[in-house]
Amino acid sequence: MGNFFSELKRRNVFRVCAAYLAGAWALLQVADVVVPMFDGPDWLLRALFFSTLLGFPLAAVLAWFYELTPEGVRTDNAAGSVEPVPFTGRKIDFVIIGLLLLAVGFLLVDDIPRTPDSRSIAVLPFDNRSADDQDAEFFADGIHEDLIIMLSKLSDIRVISRKSVEYFAGTSQSTRQIAGALGVTTVLEGGVRVAGNRVRINVQLIDAANDTDLWAETYDRDLTATNIFSIQSEVALNIANQLQATLSSDERKRLATVPTRNLEAYEAYLLGKREMARRTEPAMRAAIEHFQRAIALDSEFALAYVGLADSYAVQENWGYVASNLVRPLIREAATRALALDDELGEAHVSMAAFHEMEGNFAAADTAYSRAIELNPGYATAHSWYSLALRWYMGRYEDALRHAEQALLLDPLSPVLHMAFGDVLFAMGRFDAAKAAYHRSIEIDPAFGGSYKMLGDLDLYAYGQPVNALKWYRDAVALEPDPDWVGDITGIYMVLGDYEQANRLAAQAQRDDPDPGNVFVNKHLALLNYYQGRDDVAEDFAKKALEGPLDIFVPYMLAVLRNGDLRAGRLDESRQRYERKFPGLADDNPEVHRSNYRAAIDLAVVLAEMGDSVRSGRLLEDALLATRAMPRLGLFGYGSAEAEILALQGRPAEALQALRTAVESGWWRHWYFWTERNVNLDSIRNDPEYRSIIEGLENKMLIELERVTTVDPLAAQTRE
Repeated sequence: MGNFFSELKRRNVFRVCAAYLAGAWALLQVADVVVPMFDGPDWLLRALFFSTLLGFPLAAVLAWFYELTPEGVRTDNAAGSVEPVPFTGRKIDFVIIGLLLLAVGFLLVDDIPRTPDSRSIAVLPFDNRSADDQDAEFFADGIHEDLIIMLSKLSDIRVISRKSVEYFAGTSQSTRQIAGALGVTTVLEGGVRVAGNRVRINVQLIDAANDTDLWAETYDRDLTATNIFSIQSEVALNIANQLQATLSSDERKRLATVPTRNLEAYEAYLLGKREMARRTEPAMRAAIEHFQRAIALDSEFALAYVGLADSYAVQENWGYVASNLVRPLIREAATRALALDDELGEAHVSMAAFHEMEGNFAAADTAYSRAIELNPGYATAHSWYSLALRWYMGRYEDALRHAEQALLLDPLSPVLHMAFGDVLFAMGRFDAAKAAYHRSIEIDPAFGGSYKMLGDLDLYAYGQPVNALKWYRDAVALEPDPDWVGDITGIYMVLGDYEQANRLAAQAQRDDPDPGNVFVNKHLALLNYYQGRDDVAEDFAKKALEGPLDIFVPYMLAVLRNGDLRAGRLDESRQRYERKFPGLADDNPEVHRSNYRAAIDLAVVLAEMGDSVRSGRLLEDALLATRAMPRLGLFGYGSAEAEILALQGRPAEALQALRTAVESGWWRHWYFWTERNVNLDSIRNDPEYRSIIEGLENKMLIELERVTTVDPLAAQTRE
């Protein structure tokens, strides 16, 4: 027996068997990843397993009779030595190692966190099976959306948002393909049929892995609001049971809540939701009318008040209605919704949005946190909270976490992919942001927002105005947003071509002649300030500051501050900063990425007022804030370090910081932050400063020549 085992060893039978097992394992690991990717049949994996199992003894027999040598395969593997054949042994060792590495690699790929968790579901759009398709379509859509919202309140289940599942309405893709695209393990299909005063709702829960039904049910009842909500609650509970989810007593209570018992009010609410999703100005007016009708029919319908508040908020954010007219209406509707149901997560989101508009970010933070606690699967709450954390609170890591959670819940939303990219952009992770914007466009090539952001990325992070111009033109071609026309204006303005910038600004005014348009006003404020028309610039800056906060607020405040300094209106200037950035003038202000620029400019005002202690503290804190920021990009600190050092009386360090900024690739609105910036007055006459400015001017001339050669519209306006 000992001789037999020695011969097995000498003939490398053990090595061949080990190589075979490693190869079989590698093959099965690869198949386990690739077969589902291409929607292969389930039997294929089983067939591969049994084939490899049956091939094992054959491999052992062949290893006994055949030997691999430098001269090729031979059969005269005669006994005579107890040592393994060296050539064959080494080759097989390499093969074993390679196969094991391949198998481990695919095993790691298969274990990446994007693998669907066991309690995840996509509720596909419900089929409208009513005879009157046009009138009943919104009803089926509304029930579908309400069921998603109801399921999203269960913390133990991940539910894909409506926007992502809408991509699969009427699709021919298999359940496995849909589940793979959305990252879920189960899919719910259903249909709604309304006939007279009866409603029938069919649902079936499908295991995506093997395309088998886990549970199915048909509900045939009288068409009443109570019955509709009862059916939704029963479906949600059955899904939770099938997925073995743990429900708290509060979650069970929320599932049993009946928002309204008035069917007409519910139908008006659903019509309002449908109009609101369109986001156009006429649609928003129609949505408000529907929500108001729902409230008139049922004054205790909390969700209708939420819809009303959110519609008003969209009107303000999209510039359809002036802030002073609509903001009290947002507060009133959100307050009423919370008074009716303070455990309604959607209502807390509405109130959080109002607090943001008012600049009360601590209250907004609390309201968003409460909303997510009540409704952890509400993608809108995570998305809006992420935006607030990034813009107003300077908590970028938290913003990224909530942006990721929103994408997990709504993976096919181009808006959320863009928002995710925005957080990465703000953090200085430019290549990752670029990938997110391209993914957004891949999902929806007609979504202009990501084209605009790619333009910002090329302009402010990569220093490529030619590429930026192309992206901006693509964005405007898809959506003629005056703000995006303003971005093109900004390119020519920064490069020093005021003639072309003025033409573009006039175009933006023609496209949207509303004098209250904050986007047009901010670009006009900058353009006039660049050209030395300070009084005109200040008028536009004041109008721009009446709108929501955005990236250009520090510019508008600086324009007005500089005028206030000249006119001695110091207290007025300080109050303006306090209104836009509450707490910044306090004894212990919190200075971070979102307000550091305002802190620098306010420090000058406080110093002029004789408050050197608060002024010095703001400058020190602002300098610390820049240390945690990228220099370049739309959200980079650029030349701010030089301004702080100059204001602190450190001219040599300020000049070095300014040169470092320029050599690093910074030139975003360079003229505004250097030549027209009183913060640098102490170093303005230094020869080193003039040398830096001359270098920037020469660079702008070169870039302007490159831009005008690729912009056909610029050429047309010059003819």
